[in-house]
Amino acid sequence: MSFIIYYVCIVLIGVGSGFIAGLLGIGGGILIIPSLFLLYSFFPHPHNDYLTQCILGTSNGIILINSVKNFYNYYKQGFLTIRNTIKFAGAGLVGGIFGGRVASLINNDNLKVFLGIFLFLMGVKMFFPKANKRNGDFILTDFKMSFLPFVFIGLIVGFFSGFFGIGGGVLAVPIVTTFCKVPIIFAQGFSVSLIPFNKIGGVIGFISGGMDKIGVHLPFIGFMDVSLVLICGILGAFSTKWGLKLAKNIDQRMLQKIFAVMLMFVSIKIIF
Repeated sequence: MSFIIYYVCIVLIGVGSGFIAGLLGIGGGILIIPSLFLLYSFFPHPHNDYLTQCILGTSNGIILINSVKNFYNYYKQGFLTIRNTIKFAGAGLVGGIFGGRVASLINNDNLKVFLGIFLFLMGVKMFFPKANKRNGDFILTDFKMSFLPFVFIGLIVGFFSGFFGIGGGVLAVPIVTTFCKVPIIFAQGFSVSLIPFNKIGGVIGFISGGMDKIGVHLPFIGFMDVSLVLICGILGAFSTKWGLKLAKNIDQRMLQKIFAVMLMFVSIKIIF
C-alpha cells in the first residue's frame, strides 16, 4: 500500500510541477523541491546523508525535461524569440554548472537553511508584483536590449537556478518585469527561454558533484534520481500546456499573491 501511495505522490508532483511551470513561466522547482522534502519525511530516502543534494539534483533533471516542452509552448504562442534565447543561453548554462557544483560541496543542513531563506525572499518578492505595460502595448519583436545586461541576467539566474535546483523563473521574472519593464506574460517567456539551458548546467553540476559520494547506483547517478526525473519530467511536459492556457486568461497579480504565500509557508517548513 505504501508503495502505491509513494508513486501516486510522484505522479501528482510531476503533473503539478508542469502545470505551475506553464502557468507562471517558471521551472516548477518551487513545487517539486518542497513536495519531495515532504514526501521523504514520510518515506525513507536511500541516501539520507545527502538528502538535500539529491532532491535538488533530481529537481534539476525533472525541470530540464518539462522545460523543453514549455519552451515550445511559449514560442508557439509568440511569447519568446530565438534571438533573445541565444543571448541568454550561454550565460545561463555556465551559471547553472557553477551553481550546481557549488551546492554539491556545501553541508546538507546549511544548504537547507540557504534554500529556505532564498525561497522565502522570492515569496516576498512575488507577493508585491509591480504594474507594467499591458500586453497589447508591448511588441516583443521590437524589444531590444544590449548584450551585456542579457549575459549578466543569464549568469545570475543560471547560478541560483543550478545552486537551488529550481528553474530560475522566480528570479528571472521579477528581474525582467522590474528592470526591463516587460509585461509579465512576456517576462515569463524570457524566463522560459533560459530555463532549459540553466538545467543542463545544473544537471551536470549535481551529477559530477555526487559521483565521488554516491557514484552510479541506479536509479541514482550522482545526486540525481533518474527514475523520478523520467516519471515527473514526462508527466510535467504534458501538463505545461494546461498551465499556459490558463495563464493567458487569469488575473496573474492575484495568482502570484496566493502562490507567494504558499511559497513563504513552505520555505519556513524547510528551515525548521
